[in-house]
Amino acid sequence: MQNSSSSPGSNIRTEAPRIPDHEVLRCIGKGSYGEVWLSRSLTGSLRAAKVVRREDFELDRTFEREFEGIMRFEPISRDHPGLVHILHVGRNDEEGFYYYIMELGDDRETGSRIEVGDYEPRTMGTDRAVKQRLTVKECVAHGIVLADALAHLHDHGLTHRDIKPSNIIFVNGKPKLADIGLVAAAGQMTFVGTEGFVPPEGPGTAAADIYSLGMVLYELSTGNDRLQFPEVPNDLGDMAHRPMWRALNEVICKACAPAAKKRYSSARQMADALRTVARQKGRRRRWVRRLIWLPVFTGLLAFGIVTWRHGGAMPWPPGKFSGFTSGFLPLTGSVSLTSKPVGAEVIYEGRVLGVTPVTVDNISTGTAIFTLRRSRYLDASVSVSGVGPGETVQAQHTVMQFSDPPRPGLAWQNSLGMEFDARPTDHLSRKAVTIEDFRKIMPDVMFADVVAEGENGSPLIYLVRVAMPEAVKFCDFLAIEDTRSGFFPDGYCYRPEIYQTKPDPESDPAMKDLICFRLIAEKAGSVRIESDPPGAAIYHGETRLEVTPFTIPVQRTGPILLTLRKEGYEDLPVQDTVLSGQTLTISKPLAKSRMPVPHSPWQNSLEMQFRPVDSILVAKWETRVRDYARFAKETGRSSGIFDWDKNGQPDPGQTPEHPVVNVTRANGVAYCQWLTALERKERWLPGDLEYRLPTDAEWSFATGTGAGDEKLPDPASRHNRTQNSYPWLPEGAYPPPAAENNLPPSANLGDISALNAKEKPLSPLRKLQIEEVEAYNYNDGEVFTSPAGKFRENPFGLCDMSGNVWEFIAEDFGVNPGKSDPAQAKWAVTRGASWSDPVTKNRQLFWTQYRRAVPPDKEASLNTGFRVVIGPVKK
Repeated sequence: MQNSSSSPGSNIRTEAPRIPDHEVLRCIGKGSYGEVWLSRSLTGSLRAAKVVRREDFELDRTFEREFEGIMRFEPISRDHPGLVHILHVGRNDEEGFYYYIMELGDDRETGSRIEVGDYEPRTMGTDRAVKQRLTVKECVAHGIVLADALAHLHDHGLTHRDIKPSNIIFVNGKPKLADIGLVAAAGQMTFVGTEGFVPPEGPGTAAADIYSLGMVLYELSTGNDRLQFPEVPNDLGDMAHRPMWRALNEVICKACAPAAKKRYSSARQMADALRTVARQKGRRRRWVRRLIWLPVFTGLLAFGIVTWRHGGAMPWPPGKFSGFTSGFLPLTGSVSLTSKPVGAEVIYEGRVLGVTPVTVDNISTGTAIFTLRRSRYLDASVSVSGVGPGETVQAQHTVMQFSDPPRPGLAWQNSLGMEFDARPTDHLSRKAVTIEDFRKIMPDVMFADVVAEGENGSPLIYLVRVAMPEAVKFCDFLAIEDTRSGFFPDGYCYRPEIYQTKPDPESDPAMKDLICFRLIAEKAGSVRIESDPPGAAIYHGETRLEVTPFTIPVQRTGPILLTLRKEGYEDLPVQDTVLSGQTLTISKPLAKSRMPVPHSPWQNSLEMQFRPVDSILVAKWETRVRDYARFAKETGRSSGIFDWDKNGQPDPGQTPEHPVVNVTRANGVAYCQWLTALERKERWLPGDLEYRLPTDAEWSFATGTGAGDEKLPDPASRHNRTQNSYPWLPEGAYPPPAAENNLPPSANLGDISALNAKEKPLSPLRKLQIEEVEAYNYNDGEVFTSPAGKFRENPFGLCDMSGNVWEFIAEDFGVNPGKSDPAQAKWAVTRGASWSDPVTKNRQLFWTQYRRAVPPDKEASLNTGFRVVIGPVKK
């Protein structure tokens, strides 16, 4: 692709991005959401690297959402043959972009044989440009693969959002969904996509992806533009396949129905429909069979006549019945062979017939096979067909591949002209690497020290002196070059050996870690890495290689230290020694991790449950008495239980499962800090995550309605910006739904049961308020606070986002000029209402966007607690 939405060279950046462990070669495509660069990995493999820049997005959140989408897609991509495989995801915040490394698609002209300078990806769009329209069988076969790939994507809660011919690439001749930068969680309705491929309701759903794929198949099968749908061409081509074409057209029409509910219910159902089309049979055309057999019968008849006229004798060998008195025609021919370079021996049936360029005679008619052999080049096999009696055939010009590898026991010279001496198992360079050698391979290195060496009047040699990692990179890049140019066979590598120069009394101590080095050329080992379960990412330092199971085909000898990482499992360091020419197999079981997995439900060490919301984890319920007890004991703080007797209130039975009350915002912040330190120490929480109170925007997102006004500076500015929307479903219902269809009530609020309780917890209420509570007759069955998890969950699986207790958030209230008291600027903010707020006509307490400003002396009360979230450490 990988993204071919614009042809190479059009509006493309000329400055190559810096991508770790990859040589970025050239830009091969650019679209609205990033550039695609052709790159080469340390192992010499060609890859496609997509770079998505922050500057191309209006909002940080949109950029981060796209990054989260690719992070979610990365492990899924390699599980289906119809999805382009993502091999690594990274980001460069300093330069403002993220990137991901993909397998490289086929070239539109040469397929899997890639020429770096001429590469242009083969996509469904380039195929259509050449063929106008594909055969019915091709369309059906491609459609099955792509529909199955979509089903796999949808099964994991993701959508593509921009399916079109140019975003479908071919890898080894097979179609794959590409331009993965647009993949996002299902339901994210940011408008992306391409006109005509996007359904009327917009992108972001499984039904929209099905529509887009249907339009792709429409263009491929008809040759029409998608904007002409549902027109079909008058010329449907081969009549034998018309039944199959009609069946395919029915699938396309259903997939592209304007109303989403009339389309296929899933991509998997669409794939099954296409498989049914594939089983359609065309009509047999007997006249075609007759036409094929006609020349066969004619030839047999002619053969019989000739044989009969010659008294039953066979007309063979050639010339027997020709009337020539000279006998038979010659049975051999000649072949002319050329090569680059010239001077290659021509070997035929074990005999050397000459050196190129040469014409060789007495070659048997039919097909002849020659071997061209030349010193320092690989043998080349030349097949020549159509050799006829007495004729001379020109063989195809042969370009021989240079090959001069290290040979046991013999001195050797590499592509830089460096001389090597043979040792029992390898070759060692006679001299250390010079600055000239180094600059030929790594011209862009900014810093390299130089050491002059020479004595007895001999010319000075300027040796390079660099840090060991730079020496290793030089070895890797030189090995790639020598393999490409034929000085190395596959599986060979270089290894640096420290070269000790004479000490310099005036040397700078800062240079003590720099080395001069010689080169060891050797047959590398290989490393096979497996894990249980498979799919663990393999890291060398902080560089991500591949996922298990995987074989590193070329690995220099010596110690190797890797780390296996998989979500939901503990990191596993792996250390071993690689031997020359041998395959080291590493197979390790992974231990389950207790740490949270992104975008997955989780339970912590205190058995608090969390649910994923956007990029954070939110506690399923408010912090309970049992969750708070250890913190309160260790820090000497209040237990979070309201002393009802002391305050002249009846005891409501606040059990360990009830939310803590009578706490301040500072208590909540201290609790989060304590729990963060505790779980990091006990390896429940990684160092880059922390517990904290939710931000105002995060609390709004957790209600399932979204903030909608997060650009405003503070809670005071956002207060009641949206009205008549509630944290329960349906969001416009008031009072909230009571118990129904085996579901509990929506929220623990000031209801009829609290009004009629003998304890009178809602008093004092005005007469009108009492009448309104009685009129609404909302009954949640609770008088005071209720145990966590008793009430109905919201779409994220969270309980009590409205009711039970007010919840502190992280920010101060702030000031909304002309609408709020400046004295409230530093007051705490609570959200979500409580058990003590009566269900009356004064509805705004329950609105999703209602913020309650609380003065410091009122923070600790019997109707206020807090909920925690887990998110990235704020810098």
